[in-house]
Amino acid sequence: MKQRKFPSVYPTASFGGLLFVLGAMWYAASSQNSAAAYVLLFALTGVSLVSIPHTLINLAGVTIALEAVKPAFAGQEVSLPVEIMNGSRATRQTLSKIIVARSSVE
Repeated sequence: MKQRKFPSVYPTASFGGLLFVLGAMWYAASSQNSAAAYVLLFALTGVSLVSIPHTLINLAGVTIALEAVKPAFAGQEVSLPVEIMNGSRATRQTLSKIIVARSSVE
């Protein structure tokens, strides 16, 4: 049986923020003795815990390669070729890329 290699995933600031919010909700639910807050806490924790392995399985076998950037002068447009390769036989129908163009005007 072929072993799946999962991508390396590290906690981010957003994950730390999620843990802080869940901890604050737990504290509020326990100090106010609120059943509704416990239900909301349970639902958010469950969705968070279930989404992590689904994300890892969805990204298994996907590699991203950045190609070389061509030289440009100040003020010229620059393009960065990105190649996303699917190494598995599974189709990635919902895997997409979002590109946000940032321009700084000085």
